[in-house]
Amino acid sequence: MKILDTDFLIALLRGDKDTKNLIEKLGKEGSYATTVVNVFEVLVGAYRAKTDPSARDKIQNFVRSIDVLGLDREVADQAAKIQAALMDEGELLEARDVLVAAIASKYNAAIVTRNIKHFSRIQDLVVEEW
Repeated sequence: MKILDTDFLIALLRGDKDTKNLIEKLGKEGSYATTVVNVFEVLVGAYRAKTDPSARDKIQNFVRSIDVLGLDREVADQAAKIQAALMDEGELLEARDVLVAAIASKYNAAIVTRNIKHFSRIQDLVVEEW
């Protein structure tokens, strides 16, 4: 499974050709999803941009069309382990990225992103640049 990160989702919603091609390929080859954290980030951006209601409706419709993986105790525990390990190494990473990584870990999924620098700090996490 592939987890589509926020930067990928935003590019897809903006009509980026590369993301459209990749999502078609992923749809044929296997499953893909995003996380509730990524949905949150996309929606925050839409509300901050004071996007017109029809554009927000487009985003909401898209969110309804894709599998969204959520948070639970297992994810919280894994995220805490990841964050603690990073802190012990003197690394800081936003909690949102840690939560996305923990969800990916739970589902043995790769994260499809251009945010390689952040996610590459997490051991045993598969990250794929788009």
